[in-house]
Amino acid sequence: MRRPLCFFCLAALMLIGWFAKIMAAGPFYDPAAADSLQGYHAVIGGVVTALETMPAEAGEAGPQREGTGAASFRPVTYRLTLEEARFEKTGQRIAGKVLCYPAGVLSLLPQPGDRVFLAGNCRLFREPTNEGEFDSALYYRAAGYVFSVNEGETVRIEEGRRLVWLIPRLLFRLRIKLGGCLDACCGTAAAGPLRAVLLGERLMMEEEQKELFRDSGIAHILVISGMHISLLGMGLEKILRRAGLPAIPRTAACTAAMIFYGMLTGMGSSTVRALVMFSLRLAAGAAGRTYDAVTAIALAGLLLAAFSPLLLLQSGFLFSFGAVAGIALLSDAFPGRLSFAAVFAMTLPVHLWFYYEYPVCGIALNLLVVPLMPALVISGGAAAVLGLWSVPAGRMAGVPAALILRLYGILAGTALKLPFSTVITGRPAGIRVAVYYAVLLGTAAAAAHRAREKTEKSRFYRSGLFRAAGRAAEAVRAWPVPAVLPLAVLLLTVRAPRGMELCFLDVGQGDGIYAESPDLCFLVDGGSSSRQDLGEDVLEPFLKCRGVRRLDFILITHEDSDHCSGAAALLEHAGKPGGIGIGALLLPRIAEASRGGRYRRMEALAASAGIPVRYYARGDRIEAGRTALACLHPEPLGSYSDSNAGSGVFLLRFRNFSALLTGDVEKDGEERLIKSMETPLKVTVLKAAHHGAAGASGSAFLEKTDARWAVISCGRGNIYGHPAAETVERLRQDGMRVLDTRLCGEILFRTDGERVLLRTFLREEGAAQASFP
Repeated sequence: MRRPLCFFCLAALMLIGWFAKIMAAGPFYDPAAADSLQGYHAVIGGVVTALETMPAEAGEAGPQREGTGAASFRPVTYRLTLEEARFEKTGQRIAGKVLCYPAGVLSLLPQPGDRVFLAGNCRLFREPTNEGEFDSALYYRAAGYVFSVNEGETVRIEEGRRLVWLIPRLLFRLRIKLGGCLDACCGTAAAGPLRAVLLGERLMMEEEQKELFRDSGIAHILVISGMHISLLGMGLEKILRRAGLPAIPRTAACTAAMIFYGMLTGMGSSTVRALVMFSLRLAAGAAGRTYDAVTAIALAGLLLAAFSPLLLLQSGFLFSFGAVAGIALLSDAFPGRLSFAAVFAMTLPVHLWFYYEYPVCGIALNLLVVPLMPALVISGGAAAVLGLWSVPAGRMAGVPAALILRLYGILAGTALKLPFSTVITGRPAGIRVAVYYAVLLGTAAAAAHRAREKTEKSRFYRSGLFRAAGRAAEAVRAWPVPAVLPLAVLLLTVRAPRGMELCFLDVGQGDGIYAESPDLCFLVDGGSSSRQDLGEDVLEPFLKCRGVRRLDFILITHEDSDHCSGAAALLEHAGKPGGIGIGALLLPRIAEASRGGRYRRMEALAASAGIPVRYYARGDRIEAGRTALACLHPEPLGSYSDSNAGSGVFLLRFRNFSALLTGDVEKDGEERLIKSMETPLKVTVLKAAHHGAAGASGSAFLEKTDARWAVISCGRGNIYGHPAAETVERLRQDGMRVLDTRLCGEILFRTDGERVLLRTFLREEGAAQASFP
């Protein structure tokens, strides 16, 4: 067998990936223990193994500014990583790393190897409860973190004296000085990206800069990767070679230098991958052997996965390895100037799986950005190093870097203004991703098999890994990859039509309901009093994950923040690149005196985004194909002293499926609603009013309604005591099965109008998947 090491690594990676998938299937902690830990104030002691630079509040100062060699433009503080940590009061050992966020600037700056004791509030990393939501728990668990300590106050620091921490301490001090020099020599606007590009300090970038780089598809340049290692390492190797140093010492010196650079920048997964490949390349040359990029990629992946199996499920790991794998496997299949598309082809499914959209403008933008990266690294690096000696000299050296970053900003901003700069596609199904890669690699193998006599590289494709694929694809070898790629992309992005889907999102203490049918696509409410940034963290990712590019309308039942805070964010983003289009905003047509400040703000946001505002009242109806939405409450221009009493109530129908969406209507509103009902209302799903409050879903109202399922939307540990035990009991006595977003997460009803499939995001009490006639 040719390349046995490559096959062994790939087989081991598949086994580790299967194990990682099992690990990620359940919660990362015991729920009972988690409830006692969340919010617990404790003093935690541990050894500092990493300090990440992050901005501090304006006006704050700290000891980290001393000895930078230059005055910083902005104050900074540090995020700490503790290992060998224990709760000081109980002595209980913590099995994993703890991430500590200080309260302001640390009064005394620890260094790697010191044992620090911090007092703060424990916080578990959030696990997703809705489709498309970012999995913070999985992300941090992959790096070995079990929880964080927020608003940490330093209790005491015990200096570490172990010799093993000498080099990390020296590198930490060097990073402080280099970062300070970048701030002094390049200015705040350029220093943030340069800190990320050269030192791995991405936390120092402004949020607007991060969004600009990410949305335009050039965020990869902010990661320490193969370009940095190759540029610095191969440059050093050439210098040592010209100095006459023998191959083995030269290889050892270059490898050691790049390892120190990796330690300086935090040793991210892309850095480790680049270090392994760089070291193997030099070692192969020193030993007189042929360097095989695919084997190096597989070995680097195995080393990282063995250290942390959950890395195999991370976007950063998959992007880094996918990009170099695309170059190694597909570059020969793309003729001439199309070779850059090999990276696009290999990483496209990864991008769609994690971000649900693709910055089309980034394909062309990278052709302009990537060639300037060596100049950016050299200029920025020279500014940091020369700034240690002379700030004016550092400023002169940093001028090209500042100009290049300014050009990047102009190009990215311009690209995002172009039509279709970003295309929302949704997350592709796993089987589609598998078929995509099978088609892509099979076609590439066929193309390489056809060209096996032309280049030395083609010998790799007709042996080992690609021999069987090459023979199997011989019949279609005349089809080049560029011709097949558009069909493969369509396979990932085209979505099949569905029936009606009704989703009750877990928004914490609030309401958020999404409905989609072949005729209509809309959102009812979208707010929370317990979750900040609901629009950016929950609603927008959910919609994009489902491939929603445009909502026909957003319907707000009433103006309480727990029903409209996230919807307001969607309105703000609607006119921006990557935002979701909104056809109209629907608000209750109530008396002027009953319209409060949030009501007016929603109108203003819609007007600024060019979104028409429509007003509804009892008797209004929206019909589109087989989908109908009828308003049952409030009364036209009705006056309500309490916003809950004037909450909108709607009956949604799709063929024989129906749902009663009651907003926050309570006793007064329910009495008016009952009077308007001529006959009892039989529905499939009832959205329990006002989060299951004691004053809602009264007996008289339930006598007028008959439902199979009742859905309660509320947050865990809310201060209102929702849902009330008596309300849940009334719903159950009425024959309904009660579903609660606290336990179920997102609750999805999918129907063709005859049968209903119930699915819940979490698999806890009352959340089993089932199909009902």
